Amino acid sequence: MEIQKSTTIQDVPENQWRALVGTDNIEQSYSWFQTIEESQVRDMQYIFIKEKSSLQAAACYFIDSYNAFGLNIPFVEVGSPLGMSPSVFSRTDHYTRILLEILSQPLQQTGGIAFLDLSEEQFTFMKQVIEGCIPSPPYENTYLDLHFSDFDDYLQSLPAKNRRSVKITLNRAEKKWKLTKYTTHEFSQWKEVAHRLQSYISAEHKNYRWLLPLSFYDALEKYVQEEAEMMFFFKDDIPLVFSLSLNSSHTCWYKFAGIDPAYRHYHAYFLLYYEGIREAIERHQNRIYFGTSNYEFKEKIGCAREPLYGLVKLHNPLLNFGLRCYIQGMKIMKKRVDFT
Repeated sequence: MEIQKSTTIQDVPENQWRALVGTDNIEQSYSWFQTIEESQVRDMQYIFIKEKSSLQAAACYFIDSYNAFGLNIPFVEVGSPLGMSPSVFSRTDHYTRILLEILSQPLQQTGGIAFLDLSEEQFTFMKQVIEGCIPSPPYENTYLDLHFSDFDDYLQSLPAKNRRSVKITLNRAEKKWKLTKYTTHEFSQWKEVAHRLQSYISAEHKNYRWLLPLSFYDALEKYVQEEAEMMFFFKDDIPLVFSLSLNSSHTCWYKFAGIDPAYRHYHAYFLLYYEGIREAIERHQNRIYFGTSNYEFKEKIGCAREPLYGLVKLHNPLLNFGLRCYIQGMKIMKKRVDFT
């Protein structure tokens, strides 16, 4: 057995990565990690386990910082970068245990580790293996299963009040405000516009962790151009909103929305959802994901919730105990603990 630590996914062949991880989740794909690496939006690190040069298991992680108890603590974050998918892959439980043992060893200049975006099955297994880990309350991703023949069929599935609201917004956008939709795969050409629209959201929430640098769009065009798409809505020649979608043959992920606050009265933000659903149905995809916010609105347009789980551990025993008490208190108050 060979255990290899690396700073690039290119240390393993792409065909072996696809055989281990699968092909339906773009956030876990070889090309997605190439995009992250080249754009330097996250400083990626990897653990590969091989048998006779054949990849049997892998984990992907990066260092990030979180504020806990007023302290800025560097964490090892194990999860898909800029995604909501797990990043521990293994053919057997034996290899998974080896990966978790390696990951649980404190890294220099880090204060803890967080495993994010786990399924219930992964969460149950990992919390039995990782000594001293703390379960965080589950957070929920929103999704819509697309068992519809066309967009009208989707609209008919909604309650009458919600269906009427969607139709009113679409009608006003087309006939009253004359908004136009534009989709493109030319990411480098539109990167400045997308960055500006997304920066408004970051400034509003005072959170720049998810603001994509211009280099990201260049790398995206190089590695994931066919699986990704930009969507804009315009009023005349003014860009109002933006979103990026990642598309496999079965699944769509809508991500990184941006909006110009000066034009909120056009309700173009909602059009991103409606037209995103329309396009996913036309692509014959089975499911579309919309992220972990705006639950009330997303439920009105038919979305359900998928629980995701996390495990966290601080290497300092006293701080780890304090974190356990804090998470338990937040759980009792039914408040979200956000490590993302």
